[in-house]
Amino acid sequence: MRNVEIIGNNNAIINRYACRIAELENVSLQERQAKKEEIGILNRKILCLIAENKRVM
Repeated sequence: MRNVEIIGNNNAIINRYACRIAELENVSLQERQAKKEEIGILNRKILCLIAENKRVM
């Protein structure tokens, strides 16, 4: 049951990160370039959570 909980929590976090990325990408080009680093960090966090989900399955 713990694995299901971890995967559920990770999926919720992934969804929040994906929404934040979409918000950041919908700003002007100048603002987007300023937020590029944050987008990269969020993408890396998503990949880590996906890897954890696969590991606990």
